[in-house]
Amino acid sequence: MRNILDFYYAGPDLAGRYRPDTLDGNDLLRLQQHPILSRQTDWLVSRALKAAIRQQHTLSDGVLSHSNGCAVYLTCNVPNQIGVDLEQVKPRNFAAWHDILHADEQHWLQLHSNSPENYHVLWCLKEALIKAANGEWADLAAVGLRYRKRRWLLQAGGQTDWQGSVWLLDCFLLACVHKDAADYRFHGFGAWAEQLPQQYCTFSDGLVCFPNAAQP
Repeated sequence: MRNILDFYYAGPDLAGRYRPDTLDGNDLLRLQQHPILSRQTDWLVSRALKAAIRQQHTLSDGVLSHSNGCAVYLTCNVPNQIGVDLEQVKPRNFAAWHDILHADEQHWLQLHSNSPENYHVLWCLKEALIKAANGEWADLAAVGLRYRKRRWLLQAGGQTDWQGSVWLLDCFLLACVHKDAADYRFHGFGAWAEQLPQQYCTFSDGLVCFPNAAQP
């Protein structure tokens, strides 16, 4: 059976559909332990998104990411190591990132004009890899893009057989990583119901591809 990755995503408008009585057991327990979450937009949107998914689809275990009031939830139809990250593309002090960027990653950035988008690409991939490999925040420098035998590979958990894709979604970058080949399906909610991510780049079989002349 071929892997199918389903992406469910929504923007800040979905916060208005948040209802505590739709939380699953784990989220309800977390809210009881940290009541301040009910005043955070990321929490409201991400949990309203999960509730909206359950109304239309069978919600399997997945991976969640949120950024600046937007959220994405990623699932796979078969057991697979998957990770996802969503980040808003905005001006940042990229010089402060050098302590978590490997020399290979800095070289890759130089090859691609050190563009802000590609700094965000590396960050998104690192966070997605940490989630997929069940890593920790402290692993940020140890995971990511590596150049080995003329091939660009994604590395995490001592393994380099990861595949990855990155899309533009409004003013955000959406990244996912997984082990086995997969098809992607996208499901927007609320104001993003008709919003389809645009492919930015892919990482597979040692190659990095920028479709549609996305490469800077």
